[in-house]
Order: sequence, then structure tokens, then C-alpha cells
Amino acid sequence: MKNPIKYFINDEEFDLKDCLKNKINQEMLWQNCNKLMRNPYFVDCDHNFCEKCLQIFTKCPIDNEKITNKILRKNFASKIQNLKITCPYDNEKCSWENKLIILEKHMKECNFKKIPCSNNCDELIYRKDLEKHKDEYCMNRPLNCPYCQKEILEVAP
Repeated sequence: MKNPIKYFINDEEFDLKDCLKNKINQEMLWQNCNKLMRNPYFVDCDHNFCEKCLQIFTKCPIDNEKITNKILRKNFASKIQNLKITCPYDNEKCSWENKLIILEKHMKECNFKKIPCSNNCDELIYRKDLEKHKDEYCMNRPLNCPYCQKEILEVAP
């Protein structure tokens, strides 16, 4: 079994181990948590940090050195962002394949991302099926009473 390759965009975490089309080297993973770095920084103690972790740590968790200087590794960040990946939501159904840097845009439009029903029924539905779910299957969908025509919520049996 392969180790997961975690990656964060905003507050969403992805496991990219089955999505990466390119090989990654160990340097692309942050030593402390083994996550693929987004905006990697080089710090005074010769270790790399991702941007998110630099906001948390004032000392390097590897050697306990105080972090005073940091340098964004732009070329290295570009190399990571240009990795080819397939859709992390459902790479068997979704045909999307592109660079990692485009993933955030794909997140907003992928039909195979599961999203919560807007009727608050606690179901997670593929984006492509949401309207049909809300109209036909959702237990919290509004219906019209056959007698008075007022809107009511369907109640589960």
C-alpha cells in the first residue's frame, strides 16, 4: 500500500497518491507531516516549510531552531504546481486531467465533487445530481399539499 500524499487547498484536504501522473521527489513533501508543499519556503536551518505550516511554527519542529528568515522557493513552487494530476474526487468517472495549479478552479466546477444538499437533509450528493436529488429524492424537499396547494415539506416515513 502506498503512503498517502496529502495536499491542501483552502480547508479541503486531498490524497493525491492515485491522482498524480508525475513522480514526486521526497523534497516536495514537508518533512514534518509528509504533505505536498504549497508555496514552499526555505528557512534559516536549511529545512523547507509549506506556507501554511510557517504560519503555525516559530521554531522548526525538526531541529528546534528559531525561524527568523524565510525565502519563497518560486522555481520549486512552480515545479510542484505544474505536476499533472487527474481529478481527486473521482478519477474513474471524471475525465479532468491538468496541472495541480488548476485544481482549485476544478474544485468549483467538478460534477463529481460531493456537496451537501442545500435543503439541509444531511446528504452528500454529486454536484451533477444535486438538482435531481432536490426535486425528486430529498426528504426535505418542498411539496404542494394536494388539497390546499400550500407548500409543505415532505416527511420521511
